[in-house]
Amino acid sequence: MADTKLQKMTEGHPDEELLFALEPDQIVAASSQPLPRYVIGRGTNAALWVLRVCVLIVSGLVVYTFVVSLR
Repeated sequence: MADTKLQKMTEGHPDEELLFALEPDQIVAASSQPLPRYVIGRGTNAALWVLRVCVLIVSGLVVYTFVVSLR
């Protein structure tokens, strides 16, 4: 069962042969290392903040609509 899970996880991966040569403990150790933070530009960062604010506004509207419909 573990082999099929590994096959599905690595299917189409460029290093597929390398991953099958590793022992299970080595695969776990290699995949448990955290990735560094991705550096994004100022425009992307601003767009993400606008998206966060929009989500908060829409969430507030949904809660308000729900509370008003209870009356």
